[in-house]
Amino acid sequence: MMMPRWRSMITNNHFPVFGMRQLCSAGSSPPTIEEEDYNTKFMSRMYEIVKLGGNWESLSLHVEDSRRNTARLSLSHLHIDEVLLRLNKDNNSYKSPNDAKCALKFFQWAGHRQAIQHTIQSYSITIHILVRANMFLHAQPLLEDLIKKHTPSSPSPGKTSFVIFEALLNTYNSMGSTPAVFDFLIHTYAKARMFGEAINTCHLMKDHGFVPSLRAWNTLLQVVQKSDQTKMVWKIYEEMLISRTYPNNITLNILVSALCKEGALQKTINLLDKIQRKRSTGTGVVNAALVLRALEEGRVEEGNMLLKRMMKRSLIPLAVAYALMLYGKCKIGDLQQAMEIHQEMLMKALDASDFTYTALIGGYCNKGMIEKATDIMTEMIQQGMKPYDVTYNFLIQGYCKIERLEEACSLQDEMLEKGFLPSVSACNDLIAQLCKRGQAPRANHMFTMLLEKNFTPNESTYSNLIDGYCKEGNIQEVLKLYYEMEYKTLTPSIVTFSLIVRCLCVNMKIEEARRLLSVMSQRGLIPDASIYKMVMEGLCEIGKTEEASQLCDEMTKE
Repeated sequence: MMMPRWRSMITNNHFPVFGMRQLCSAGSSPPTIEEEDYNTKFMSRMYEIVKLGGNWESLSLHVEDSRRNTARLSLSHLHIDEVLLRLNKDNNSYKSPNDAKCALKFFQWAGHRQAIQHTIQSYSITIHILVRANMFLHAQPLLEDLIKKHTPSSPSPGKTSFVIFEALLNTYNSMGSTPAVFDFLIHTYAKARMFGEAINTCHLMKDHGFVPSLRAWNTLLQVVQKSDQTKMVWKIYEEMLISRTYPNNITLNILVSALCKEGALQKTINLLDKIQRKRSTGTGVVNAALVLRALEEGRVEEGNMLLKRMMKRSLIPLAVAYALMLYGKCKIGDLQQAMEIHQEMLMKALDASDFTYTALIGGYCNKGMIEKATDIMTEMIQQGMKPYDVTYNFLIQGYCKIERLEEACSLQDEMLEKGFLPSVSACNDLIAQLCKRGQAPRANHMFTMLLEKNFTPNESTYSNLIDGYCKEGNIQEVLKLYYEMEYKTLTPSIVTFSLIVRCLCVNMKIEEARRLLSVMSQRGLIPDASIYKMVMEGLCEIGKTEEASQLCDEMTKE
């Protein structure tokens, strides 16, 4: 079997590994026997000086003498690498860093005193030596310098990590190194806030048969979490589990802190309380939060894969795992599989819960199967479980979807009596359907009642009401809602503005419509040509042809 290049360099006890042929420039005549012999002696003497503790003045004089005696021989990176490799061969003990210290001083001497521009290979060899000797504090500046040298001025994700990882990998076997060198690279990227490069290094390690240590993962998680990049925290934790590295208490504390920063800790605990009666551990809360995040993003297969790994390691309660699997199936509309999981839970004596019943109700409502959803609601209540806000929201939206508004309104009244507020999406669906039926005043009355209960609307809530009143030609209510939006700092969309402008023009409030166009322009919203045309025609009707002409010019510019 062919020996790796770097391993072959250090198998012999004599020099030169690099002969004069390699040191001579291309196209020059071959070295003489005397030059080859001199190079061997030059290398041997240089190694001896370094090995004996480094009399750097003597070493500098030795190099100068060599330059004078042999015109074609000068210190090069090949000489540097060879001395470092020989020192590494002698550095067999992890607990004796003497040769590692010599290697570092020699590396620094060559760079500072001899003005050698060290190659990425020389850096890599020296870093391997220092890491083997557990001299991480000494290796840190070298690795930071290497990263700085190979970080492009313009962003190029993954390029730096690939170049440096490849250099460390190419010298890994010949140096008899350890995976700690790659952990150290991750640690250094994390401290430099180069999170993309750190994650890419984790991927590169996996591709080449290495696995980052738990300590490396924790370091990366800790720094990212402190940088308030909570989305990335969960991405890294997912990568960690995929790599079959499992959390310890340090990991859990970091992730709980991330949940707190997101304001999601209590929400996750409340959800788990709905699934099982006993209080969940920190491990259960953290892992449920990760899986729930994947499911909410529509990554159901990834979520299920994570659940299976967690179940094998008892990282999540069985009831919670099954409930989340059922929720994932409902999320993608696979109700047959969801019901099979539900039945399997009952067979395994895993109690169904408020959460699982609600997930099924939501699944059937989304499919428009409202009768099946109400049957499950009835069963849920018969089993002694109580519907909660999410349950009611699903049903309200389900009834709105098939335009059964009285049932939807009745359910909203019921949930309000029980102290729940509808979600903004459920409220918007109900308001939109009422306005579609020409019942804008009823929708507005319902909305006012919700506001009194501290309901928080969004732009769509007002847009639906404005649309309803526009259809009725009630310009007074339209403007009232518009000013209320502005007061609440809810910026109307271009659709809402267009609705109001049309309504103003229809009611011959042309000057107000013109002012509203100016507001749109100031906010960077460009109405379509039909809106401009309507306002221009209105201006002409009231005799303001010059202003209409100016508006035409504005439209042309935009």
